[in-house]
Amino acid sequence: MSHQLHDYLAKQIEQFLPKRRVVVFYDARSEFEPFIDEFEIVGTGIGGLSQIRIGDTLTHLARFDGSFFALKASIEPLVSADNPEALLVYVPGQVHDSESSVLMEVECAGKIYGDAPAHALKSIAR
Repeated sequence: MSHQLHDYLAKQIEQFLPKRRVVVFYDARSEFEPFIDEFEIVGTGIGGLSQIRIGDTLTHLARFDGSFFALKASIEPLVSADNPEALLVYVPGQVHDSESSVLMEVECAGKIYGDAPAHALKSIAR
């Protein structure tokens, strides 16, 4: 599905994928879940993760479902490669913990998105 808000958010995320390879998207209020759900699953990739297309970039999608340890285990085969494939890690209902995040290594290597006030839905929708 494509509309202006979806296209804008996809471009925001896609800009980080070529260089950083991983975007960890924190969505404390789960307000972007419909955006994530709009991506068409185009295949299954490494570790059984769904693959989506963000712009022109084939991207693995991992979702937080209550356990950061399970999430980390699911993405480990992908991020441990010498040249990892693109990955979007979607974390709904959680605030980024910069002090003790289980995903800290992945966050440092990649890009954290969604924890800044400018990434809030009401800021983007203006």
